[in-house]
Amino acid sequence: MNHITSNIGKRKEFYENFDGLSQSTLTQSFFPLKMDQQIPIKQYIGKFFKYENTQFELLHTYGLTESQKNRFKIATIKGRAALVNSPQLQVGIKQELQYVPLKEKNYLKLTLYIGNKTQSNFDSCKIQFEGDNRQFSMWLKPDKMVDKIDAGQQIQQEVIGIFKQYENYRLINVIFAAEWANKQISANFFLTTTLVSFMDFKDINLQIFRTKWRQKKTQILRGETFILNPKIVKTGNYLRKIFPKLCEFNSYSLFQDQQLDYFNDKQLQYISYKLFLPNMQCTIQIIGSNEHLCKQMLSTLHWILGLE
Repeated sequence: MNHITSNIGKRKEFYENFDGLSQSTLTQSFFPLKMDQQIPIKQYIGKFFKYENTQFELLHTYGLTESQKNRFKIATIKGRAALVNSPQLQVGIKQELQYVPLKEKNYLKLTLYIGNKTQSNFDSCKIQFEGDNRQFSMWLKPDKMVDKIDAGQQIQQEVIGIFKQYENYRLINVIFAAEWANKQISANFFLTTTLVSFMDFKDINLQIFRTKWRQKKTQILRGETFILNPKIVKTGNYLRKIFPKLCEFNSYSLFQDQQLDYFNDKQLQYISYKLFLPNMQCTIQIIGSNEHLCKQMLSTLHWILGLE
């Protein structure tokens, strides 16, 4: 036989004291809220430039997946990543700058690591580059790709390049093809030859940076505020991996002072300020001698660090 037990004597066990925060609806019509700390709203100065991604539309045209796009972004900002990783083929890329004093310019040295992940050889290997040689000049070392990649092995192919002009720059697409197990295999990937790849960031004292920034603030060009891609910028500290020489972290109350350094060579000088907020918003401002290059730099950084 079931018995119903009275809970009258146990009510005190469930009593909770809200310390006056919870008031009877008969005496008070609101419940006090504990508000989150608000991020101050800051008005950014400078000539506004609307983001455009013309040079990256090719990635959509060639049908790159989101994973492949993220690999490209990571390779661009970190200097190395696997661009292709299929059951048969792996293509890694490593980039470094080579400054040529005679030309007073940075050359980009890209090393491709093309690996055969199978138990059969790659034969009749070919590599083809699609781009615009009026804008980007490059040469290969060795100047001809090897014809064969043995099973379980990889080869290295160096690509040395330099910008010749920046107007409407087109990314360089690479097509790799080979015969494998009586079948043809191929893969598309893009070289990390964006403008950001050619930047050489310099160490600079924060006070010197602020002085330079104030002197040239009438030339500021600013981009749109955008949301950072958590797959690229995972945390605030992750920025140290992306820009190891550039990040200075401050307390929450001083986060407006948070960045950055500048890039220069004998011909050009840029000062860039990037503000990364705790809510993953980012605003980039830049000062430079060439407005077109500044706009392209803003768009490139927006595309690489953003959600697109």
